[in-house]
Amino acid sequence: MITLYHGSGAGNFELHGDVFICHASEDKASVVEPLYQHLDSVGIRCWCDRGEILWGDSLVGKINEGLK
Repeated sequence: MITLYHGSGAGNFELHGDVFICHASEDKASVVEPLYQHLDSVGIRCWCDRGEILWGDSLVGKINEGLK
C-alpha cells in the first residue's frame, strides 16, 4: 500500500513536478516498478535507480545527480 502525505496528514492532492523514488530493494518489484510506470504514464518525470545507476557508477554521485 502506498500512502502519500502532504502537510499535516494523508489525503488526496495533485502531484506536480518531478519525483525521486527512494525505496528498499525488497519493494522494487511489488511497489516501485508499478509506481514508476504509473507516474511515467501520466507524464510525471521520475528518477529511480532503474536505468540511472550502472555498474561502476558512483552510487552517491548518481543519487546526488537525481536530487538536483
